[in-house]
Amino acid sequence: MLFSEANYRSRVRRIQAEMAKSSIDALVLERPESSFYVTGYNAIIYSRPVYAVLTQNGDPILVLPYLREAHAKDESPWVKDIRTYFEFSVLGRTFYKDALSSLKAALDDRSVLGKTVGIEMDHVSASSYARFQRSFPNANFVNASTLIDSVKSIKDPDEIEVIRAACKISNAAMERSSEVIKRRGTERDLFLEATLAIIDEWKREYSNFYFSGLHHETHAFHASVSSGPQHQLHYGSHKPTDRRIQDGDGVTVIFTPSLCCYHGELERTFLVGKLNDIHVKMFKAVLEARERAFGLIKPGTRCSQIDEAARTVFKEHGLADYIRHRSGHSIGIELHEHPLLGEGDSTTIEQNMVFAVEPGLYRDDVGGVRHSDTVLVTSQGCEFLTEYDRGYLTR
Repeated sequence: MLFSEANYRSRVRRIQAEMAKSSIDALVLERPESSFYVTGYNAIIYSRPVYAVLTQNGDPILVLPYLREAHAKDESPWVKDIRTYFEFSVLGRTFYKDALSSLKAALDDRSVLGKTVGIEMDHVSASSYARFQRSFPNANFVNASTLIDSVKSIKDPDEIEVIRAACKISNAAMERSSEVIKRRGTERDLFLEATLAIIDEWKREYSNFYFSGLHHETHAFHASVSSGPQHQLHYGSHKPTDRRIQDGDGVTVIFTPSLCCYHGELERTFLVGKLNDIHVKMFKAVLEARERAFGLIKPGTRCSQIDEAARTVFKEHGLADYIRHRSGHSIGIELHEHPLLGEGDSTTIEQNMVFAVEPGLYRDDVGGVRHSDTVLVTSQGCEFLTEYDRGYLTR
């Protein structure tokens, strides 16, 4: 089990308190990110539904395929009520034949079958919602996406410890990347050596945490590099090439390793050799926007204020036309969580939120400048969890 039973019970109590405030009798969590948060169980492959069910009182229920029963009992032993479904009878056991039939029985046992049921409407498909309505015609379905997102946004000490470790690993990978850029290696060289640095740092310092993302283990080692023509595409390339890094290049390197399904994000843009005046101007503006944003990250600030501050800097430099995205996002089990450091998000920042802060600029004929750091909100401001050089980077 990743965290202590007391930790998971504390999460459940927080969610149940919010359910009571919203008059939600039952909460059905289908998203892997949410069911994992509540129970600690990661099925790895979610080709069939896995539901975590909460009522206003009592422990959670897990509904999952029979194939995953032993895994769930091993990974989340504190969850005692595990309901399985399977199309056939085996070993003298008879099962509900599908996930919704098993879920219906669970809700009936908790006497909430025809009451107010919260589901994550921002994320479930239209077909899934239609199946819910057909299976539970008397239920009053409400959107509980904001409820679970708001609880998840405040990280507990165990979560912070894992995110901190993921960020330390990112720091080591960026150091190795810088060396490859200095010697003008290829994009593929950088990608491979950085991935090895991720593994080396994990083996040396953090092997007590396992490498894994939700859905499939291959999400755990995300690294990205773009230079030259790829750098002008305005996103981190997932296809490193044999192109050698050259003088005049902008090179953006991105790491988001996932330890125990928790992410740490570190992104840097390097300017290589002889520098383009426009790229230099963009770089300096990004650094200034970041400093203004970091100065505002503290309890009581609205998320939209961070984005507004960064955009104001870009406007002051005459570069607002080259903005392509918001200034950041919360990060944890999901790489992009709520709340968002963007226009229209009026969420008030609270202590122990964790954000990736990434105001950036992108011009078609030049490329981009993208520095991202993961920071923890403290009582007075923010703490950098990623520590690699945050300044003007030339190689």
